[in-house]
Amino acid sequence: MAFCPKCGSKRVLDVLCEHCYKEEHSLLDSFKDIHLVVCFSCSKFQSGNRWIRFTDLKHALMSKIKNKTKFTPGAKIEEFIVKPILPDFKSKPGVTINGETEVVIKGKVHPKQKTLSKERYIVPIKISFTTCKICSKKGTQYYEGVLQLRDIDEEVYTYVKQQLNKAGKRGVFVTKELKVKNGYDFYVTNQNFLKKFGVKLKKRFKGEVKVSVKLYGRNKLTSKNLYRVTVLFRQK
Repeated sequence: MAFCPKCGSKRVLDVLCEHCYKEEHSLLDSFKDIHLVVCFSCSKFQSGNRWIRFTDLKHALMSKIKNKTKFTPGAKIEEFIVKPILPDFKSKPGVTINGETEVVIKGKVHPKQKTLSKERYIVPIKISFTTCKICSKKGTQYYEGVLQLRDIDEEVYTYVKQQLNKAGKRGVFVTKELKVKNGYDFYVTNQNFLKKFGVKLKKRFKGEVKVSVKLYGRNKLTSKNLYRVTVLFRQK
């Protein structure tokens, strides 16, 4: 019968017993620096080139820390708990806070383990509040296209306003609304939304839709032409 060379136990995993094996083999290999960048306006955090929505700061930290954690090869993680320890702060652009978070990991580092390993770490973290690229357009004169409504009734106008308000929650903003002869002009920050919305209006209400594109500049970094789109909806 095999014995653990460290403690003499008869219950052996490979060479060591389960207790000694867990003492010498960690679930965790390493942590990378944790720097969470948060948009205070839309409750999203930056992950590479993407911005991901989160329900609360703890959820965002958990996702970020998991992404920055390297586990021991072959380890099976059963539970990953994050408990942030942060100073009092105000979430507004330009604010950076330094704190730490307790990380509790439960799992198996060896497939024959009968009980879970439990490890606790205190990890330093930095959180920076900013405004993401999309939200930075809100409240400015920036626009990628114009929705023109002509000869519409109150039902169409109410529907359009409701849909544009909903789009604002997805990062599509109206930076200007004008009352013009026979209708309204809405200056919108996303031209792809406008094109799809024009099709949606035509399906829902009787009318015609015309789409036109106009060159207005060139991107200095990519040298690509920049266009604005106009979507005209005229009710019949």
